[in-house]
Amino acid sequence: MPSRSTATVEEAPTWLAELLTAQSQQVQMLQQLVTHLVDQKDATTRQPTTPTSTPIPNDHSYSDLIRDLPVFNYNADDETTFDAWYKRYGPVIDDRGAALSEERKRNLIVDKLDRAAYKTYSEHVLPLLPKDVDLPETIRNLTKLFGPKKTVIRRRCEFLQSMCPSLTNTYVPYRDFGNAMKKKFEDALMKEVDSDSLKCLIFIAGLTDPSHSEKRLRLNRIGEVEPSPALDDFINKCETFVTLRYDNYTMEHKEVKAAQRRRPMEKKRHPVRKHRKANPKEG
Repeated sequence: MPSRSTATVEEAPTWLAELLTAQSQQVQMLQQLVTHLVDQKDATTRQPTTPTSTPIPNDHSYSDLIRDLPVFNYNADDETTFDAWYKRYGPVIDDRGAALSEERKRNLIVDKLDRAAYKTYSEHVLPLLPKDVDLPETIRNLTKLFGPKKTVIRRRCEFLQSMCPSLTNTYVPYRDFGNAMKKKFEDALMKEVDSDSLKCLIFIAGLTDPSHSEKRLRLNRIGEVEPSPALDDFINKCETFVTLRYDNYTMEHKEVKAAQRRRPMEKKRHPVRKHRKANPKEG
């Protein structure tokens, strides 16, 4: 009969084999987990280098636009405003400079200002520098700074008073006149005119006689400040102006007449003494 110590030695390999098998399975699971984590990390690291990354700004498009776009020269008399310039070339900048950032587009627009326009604009934005102003604000500043000299009231009156040129054997004016009306309509902001504003506009346009010049000037100032003036307010202001001017005229003439009445009285109170000529017989 074998001893107890001999049986223990023979049974040991069975449980030891089971333990080693379990440990081996755990090691395999850990290896699979580590491999999975490494694959995820590699995929995350490779993403920024894929072709879908942010495109690098194209310097060629910037230099091409600098070369091709005309310089902006401000002349309000012939309607060469920044708004007209940007309406024409802004789409070109957005199309050909699609890869450019807003900062580059802003620099491009500022670079296309002529010397006088750049001087005016750079002084206007002080204490900031042109590069410190973003693209939308730059466009707003330039549009306002280099806009038309004519007031909105004047542009609207000119729109209403527009006349078609004469028809001749060599010139049919209707298309040119119609296109001019479209432009004047937009320049005069006629879309913003309601019924009350239209009445006030026609009222001002009718004050053509020189005797109405002062009233017309005052109403033009009111129309520029108030977005929706009322016709009754215009009428009252004109009548009040006439009344005040008449009262002022009356007061001035009363003061003149009073001063004229005081002068003879002062002469009587202080008569001028005449020097008596010496008689040669006296003596």
